[in-house]
Amino acid sequence: MLFQRSLLCLTIGAALPFSVSAANSAAEKTVVESDEAVEFNEQFLLNSSANIDISRYAYGNPVLAGTYRVKVNLNNALKSTSEITFNENGTPRASACLTPLLLTQAGVDPAAMRDDVEVDDNTTCLDIKKYYPGATANYDSGKQAMDLNFPQIYILKRPAGYVDPSLWEDGVPAAIVSYDMNAWHSEGNGTTSDTAYVGLRYGLNMGPWRLRSRGSLNWNKDTGSEYNNQDVYLQRDITALKAQMVIGDSYTRGDAFDSFSLSGIRMYNDDRMLPMGSSNYAPVIRGVANSNAKVTVMQSGNKIYETTVPPGAFEINDLSTTGYGNDLLVTVEEADGSKRSFTVPFSSVTQMLRPGATRWDIGVGELNDDSLHDKPQVGYAQFYYGLNNTFTGYIGAQYTDMNFYAGLLGLAMNTGIGAFAFDVTQSHASIDDLGTLSGQSYRLTYSKMIEATNTSFNVAAYRFSTEDYLSLNDAASLQDSVKHQQYAQQSYRSGDELYDDYQRTKNQVQISINQPLNPGRNNLGLCVCQRNMAGLLE
Repeated sequence: MLFQRSLLCLTIGAALPFSVSAANSAAEKTVVESDEAVEFNEQFLLNSSANIDISRYAYGNPVLAGTYRVKVNLNNALKSTSEITFNENGTPRASACLTPLLLTQAGVDPAAMRDDVEVDDNTTCLDIKKYYPGATANYDSGKQAMDLNFPQIYILKRPAGYVDPSLWEDGVPAAIVSYDMNAWHSEGNGTTSDTAYVGLRYGLNMGPWRLRSRGSLNWNKDTGSEYNNQDVYLQRDITALKAQMVIGDSYTRGDAFDSFSLSGIRMYNDDRMLPMGSSNYAPVIRGVANSNAKVTVMQSGNKIYETTVPPGAFEINDLSTTGYGNDLLVTVEEADGSKRSFTVPFSSVTQMLRPGATRWDIGVGELNDDSLHDKPQVGYAQFYYGLNNTFTGYIGAQYTDMNFYAGLLGLAMNTGIGAFAFDVTQSHASIDDLGTLSGQSYRLTYSKMIEATNTSFNVAAYRFSTEDYLSLNDAASLQDSVKHQQYAQQSYRSGDELYDDYQRTKNQVQISINQPLNPGRNNLGLCVCQRNMAGLLE
């Protein structure tokens, strides 16, 4: 029986570098090791006469010295995939070198070790029990995983989905090409026509830089071929600012001012670089626990968040929510089983931000509009700031070197009856032969989810503009028209006549309603849009 048991143990030990045994999985044990030595009979091995040292298996599955690329888990949550060095220590099992950088990247609070080592030190091997009593580190060679278990007091509070920026990668150098093409042949009335079109999109990735371009090749049997380059730009991440920088052709955001095409340099924050628990709007939940309590957050009958909190005041600021929202039901379950609940209003419009969050977009360059004879130099900036759970404030400014200026001031709010945003834009333009034109544009946005029917008024926007209000695109086009008589129906027309005929948006209403008919499968959508123009068709 002794020999049979030894053989069984040896078989499991040999398989463990590739998989975890059922016995250890059931016991939730992540390291295959034993404090008691086991002696194996070499006669049970095939080719037992070979010089094979199996003594290293006497205390379980050994880990050889070297550098391994392993998954790093902190309290059962995957944090990163990193290279860890295992050093000889005079035993069959090498010791893992846990560096300050590795622990910090995993989410361990560096405060306890900051006096002795640098946080970004990736060479010093720490004795984790010296700095973090109660902490353990177990390596599972079968899963190539390092399982770190630390008391909650030593864990940094980070939003859901957080990944340390030092672990971000630029990707590999690569060239990218994609295309679509079609050809057309037609005959009629004794004539034939042959045309072809090729749309091209190509780029180059090199380190943090991304070069992109888009164009089209048009061919006609009578006129030959012509290539049109539509845009080209160079882009890269600005990690420290969680932002993107674009040099070349790009479109500005349209959430404050009307969007326009800019040929120049632009920087804007990128929500995709934020953790899942920090992007998009969600309210901060505050409450008080009388004991060690469990806090559960429900939305539309679904559990979206659960955590445990110590006695005293607590704050939840990393909710991950979807859509335009429904009110949140918060339940606090105390250690004695008692429960109490309260509701946090939650509705959102695109202008809303989390408390303390910012959104910004700035740029300078040339207005990229091929219909203009003279393209003005332009600059713009817009900034949003989450004031608290209820209010988000935002401002913006635009200018051109053709004497156009515009300023915007707005406020968005989350209320129990829905989310609102209201802003006003003041424009000032000096147009040849017209003098100074000044006006205002007022915009109101509303969004609400009706929980009883699950009907969402996703966007309901109303814009009203006074007579002499001009957007940046309108001002540039009108200035160009007056200067070059683009709309002239006779040899010369005055600026007032051109202005009276110039078409521009005066009022606009957009309403979008969505009603699920079969959740997850079918939806009924309704979109209504009305626009009143000023000018020739007024």
